[in-house]
Amino acid sequence: SDDSSAAGDISAADATAPIEAAGADASGPMPTAALFVHAAADLPDLRLCWYHGSTPSPVETPFPTGAPAPASNYPALAVGGAVALPDASELLGSDLTLVGISASELGQLEQGKPSIPSCYDRLQTNSGTGILGYSTVFTFHIPTGALVAGATNVIALTGCHAGEARGAGACGAGYDAGAGNLHADVLPLFGVSEAGAGQLPVQAAQLSPALAALAGGGGAVVVSFGAQGASAQVASLEGEGVVAPLAATYLDAGTDPHDYGRLGFGVDIAGADGGAGHLWMSLEQSLALQSPTKDPALYYAQQTTFLVAVVGDPGAARAFAPDAAFDGTGLHVLVLPLL
Repeated sequence: SDDSSAAGDISAADATAPIEAAGADASGPMPTAALFVHAAADLPDLRLCWYHGSTPSPVETPFPTGAPAPASNYPALAVGGAVALPDASELLGSDLTLVGISASELGQLEQGKPSIPSCYDRLQTNSGTGILGYSTVFTFHIPTGALVAGATNVIALTGCHAGEARGAGACGAGYDAGAGNLHADVLPLFGVSEAGAGQLPVQAAQLSPALAALAGGGGAVVVSFGAQGASAQVASLEGEGVVAPLAATYLDAGTDPHDYGRLGFGVDIAGADGGAGHLWMSLEQSLALQSPTKDPALYYAQQTTFLVAVVGDPGAARAFAPDAAFDGTGLHVLVLPLL
């Protein structure tokens, strides 16, 4: 796929109707949402089923469903992308196991069928350990209590499956060729309910195992904001699966359309001058990776907090690099609205 569509569509709502952040209405309970991020370097585009303990979920179809992901003819949580689940209350409760299925394979099996088998039927077939008709499934365990009611729970699927030839450099700490290290990083986040004109409240999260491995033990990934070569630090993130406290970053939102191409987020390893761990992406470029049809002036005006997610392998092809075939696995930044 090309640079403008490899990461999928994460618009929380039509950008012409800005959404309210979680908890904006104090008269009712805060919604429980999920924001799935595909940060696993060696897995295909996925759709998800899940079960609690040994009980398959009664969800009707693998998630996501409906409109195809950009540059594909099937719905998917695309490699390097993200998909929002506005009502994730069904995920709360006991231990949760997510089952990832190849989205393209599932699309082929569903093509021309009068009805689509439910996750419940599929997961019961082999008691949750495999799904009849699919060549490969990938499982991610989330322990009880990791997901929080009333939060936007960021669920980053990351690591590598067994036998990945690239090893710890791409897969991160704890990789074992015999067992792999697929896992889910869960970050329950609460955003602000409103922001002033030109104010972009953000939380930065380090979701790249490969970047953490490159930084080394005790090394930090620094996220900054501003013009290329002149950005100011927003957060310093040590390790993988960590998030920085809420910060208010200001930009000239909506008054000059050129600002979205001039301003953006930088990524660096603390103490290193450029090198493999360096990245800068404009706001326009980050949006193009997930929602290429959206207007940046409307998207970034949504009344919510944005997650600045650092995703991907610094050793793989980068988005928007000359003569590079970006496939979603290279180091990039997603700027995602919390629900």
